[in-house]
Amino acid sequence: MASLLGKLNKAYKADETRMTGAKRTKLSAIEKLQRFKEKEGSDDIFEFFVDYSDSDTGDLLHYDNLNICYVIPADEIKKLYPNYVPRGNSYLLGTEFKVKVKSVDVDKEVVEFIAIENTQVSAKQYTKRASNMYTYSSEGEALRNYLMNAINMDIRKPLVRGTVINVEEDRIFIDLFDKGVEAVIPVKNYSIDHKRDLREEVRVGDSVKGVLFAYRARPNEIDKHFLVSTIGYIPDPWMSERVRNIKPKDIVVVKCVEKPEKERALYFWGTSKVIKGIDILCDYTTKVPAAAVKVGHFYKCKVAKIDHEKHKITVSPFEECKSYDAGETL
Repeated sequence: MASLLGKLNKAYKADETRMTGAKRTKLSAIEKLQRFKEKEGSDDIFEFFVDYSDSDTGDLLHYDNLNICYVIPADEIKKLYPNYVPRGNSYLLGTEFKVKVKSVDVDKEVVEFIAIENTQVSAKQYTKRASNMYTYSSEGEALRNYLMNAINMDIRKPLVRGTVINVEEDRIFIDLFDKGVEAVIPVKNYSIDHKRDLREEVRVGDSVKGVLFAYRARPNEIDKHFLVSTIGYIPDPWMSERVRNIKPKDIVVVKCVEKPEKERALYFWGTSKVIKGIDILCDYTTKVPAAAVKVGHFYKCKVAKIDHEKHKITVSPFEECKSYDAGETL
């Protein structure tokens, strides 16, 4: 079925045949913009490929045959990709989005859209392309061959989704598009934050999205896997409102998750229920010395320093407690 955008373009081209030269181009552009204007706030869905990005704002852009600029603002992209940043969006260029009209500026010849979904995160897109070249016994085989070609030819990395089928401490196994094609998310490619045990983060049956970037085996292993990175799809904990509002002297309950083994270590690592996804550096104090700290135990701490640029929170523990719910001021 032809997309609504395709139907509109066909209508505009038919209109253009009745005009000539620059006048024709200008008038048809205005007519097209006015028709988009009529779609503001409607549920009509359009589709187009993004070709450019604004390196300052992160907006994604496309120019049509009449030089009308289609814009998907960065704040709309962030609704789909919470960790989206202006200078880290190359994986989205050349991909297709389903959108709705947000606003139209006829004078500037700009149409802003609301992003509904990136259609590249769809097995249909890949299996259709593969089947256009060869005949396969199953969608899974077609998908695997298309992804293999994408990796081998080093073209733009495919966007994928999958269902978690197994979780180990340092990697996640997923079924790509539920087509029987297995891929792995290594712990270092799961999140910008350090994760000690992925079994505490992910459950079998969870759905994940990411970028396919390689096909290889682990060192000392024979079996190869597609490798996927979900960085960019997992919300950055440092961008949360709660973390941005942390102030020195706030009280937070921290669970000790790691004590460095080196002698005379001055700190231990902890996690907090309210500051999710961030490791907290806990200095030993006279009230809570190294000898008293045990992994798995909880401690009330006072925030000593927070550095948003270096992604570092330092606290001073002053009392052991029984759980995360022992009282906090955050």
